Amino acid sequence: HDHLFIIERIKQLIKVKNHQVAPAELEALLLSHELVSDAVVVPVPNDMAGEVPKVFVVKDKGAVTQESSDTNLAEALKKYIQERTARYKWLGDGVEFINSVPK
Repeated sequence: HDHLFIIERIKQLIKVKNHQVAPAELEALLLSHELVSDAVVVPVPNDMAGEVPKVFVVKDKGAVTQESSDTNLAEALKKYIQERTARYKWLGDGVEFINSVPK
């Protein structure tokens, strides 16, 4: 298994084309979703955009007990972001589920 260690943000903004995206803004929005317990947004290199946001999500206990798959929940979270933000803030590299965010 691969491991991801998030120690601190090197920079506070993700540069998507000529736009700046604040990870904290997307994290706050995701935390308002009923099935998200914790979230961290990171930049991922992208040939077309420079960088795109990717989110690592800790599912709420309610999400674990529901019968929805990770794929369905990931799509629902992407749609949740798309309905509430500008296109350049969308989760271009997707959603990955983790057990906890190191603090």
